[in-house]
Amino acid sequence: MVESLLAQFLETSHYLTGKQQDEIDLVGRKKDTFFPVEVKYRKTITSSDINKMANRMNKWKFHYGQIITQYESKTVRKEDQTIQLIPCIQYILSENEPLR
Repeated sequence: MVESLLAQFLETSHYLTGKQQDEIDLVGRKKDTFFPVEVKYRKTITSSDINKMANRMNKWKFHYGQIITQYESKTVRKEDQTIQLIPCIQYILSENEPLR
């Protein structure tokens, strides 16, 4: 349900798919840059969730990605990748429009 809401908010239905473990929920865009958006609407995001996102980003050649969470907010850097965890409500109410 949250994934569908964010897809409407982003005005996109785009996602990347390969094998199930390579799927990316949504593709965000800011100006001319595209990036993966993974929806993990739960209280806690595990290191395994972050590692899976990093692996997907590596496969699809992304250097920046976002995980939409229930509460957690932080930025994780892994080698040449940056993964931003953003609470869903913060994203929706943000004046900065971080995903567009």
